[in-house]
Amino acid sequence: MSNEQPKSRKRPWLRSLSVASLVLLATGAAVGGTVYGPRVLAFRGDPSDPDVGFVTNFQPIVVDVKNERGELHHVKVGLAAELKDDVEEDAIRNYMPRGREAAIEYLRTSDYETLTDPKRFDAVRRELSERVSAAMGKKRVNRILVTDFVAQ
Repeated sequence: MSNEQPKSRKRPWLRSLSVASLVLLATGAAVGGTVYGPRVLAFRGDPSDPDVGFVTNFQPIVVDVKNERGELHHVKVGLAAELKDDVEEDAIRNYMPRGREAAIEYLRTSDYETLTDPKRFDAVRRELSERVSAAMGKKRVNRILVTDFVAQ
């Protein structure tokens, strides 16, 4: 029989120190995320952007688009409209079909490779936003947000 003790019994303070360090690290990360997270993740757009009066979500848009080989793929897009301060929720409902139509037209006339290329996503988002905003009336809409984008 050996007189050696298991390693965990030789240094019980090491395990306590490790656990305390992890708890301290997790607590620090939580506090740091709570305090600095909103500042870091805040929208960094134009500071002169007007305040958003109301945000309304479109029903999800699902279209089929062709790839360069002619095969069909499903693309699902979720959009939300940030409205100007003076636009009422009920009034914008009459213009949402125009926005959906503009989005569907843009998506259906684009090819799958363009829509799904990560390097082109910003350009796709801008063009989609521009077309939907124009269709709904720029005097009503601050901007259009892409809230969901799935391609299969």
